[in-house]
Amino acid sequence: MVKLYLAWPRLDTTTGPDAYLHRIMVSTHRSWWRARWRQEAPAADLPERPGGEDLAEQYALAAVIRQALGRLPRQQRPRGC
Repeated sequence: MVKLYLAWPRLDTTTGPDAYLHRIMVSTHRSWWRARWRQEAPAADLPERPGGEDLAEQYALAAVIRQALGRLPRQQRPRGC
């Protein structure tokens, strides 16, 4: 109804705004329905965490990658490095 109120000055009210209101309601319902499908869904059981790797190994690998990126010429480096 707020959308109809905001559009009211632009409407031709002599023919009746029912069709316009119907279109607003259908479009709003569709957008809410689509947005609902993009949201997360609750789960009864949490998924298993990826494991096996030691955090120290991950940090060492990240340090090696940063050093390798530091040796690249400036034009070949990713932004922010």
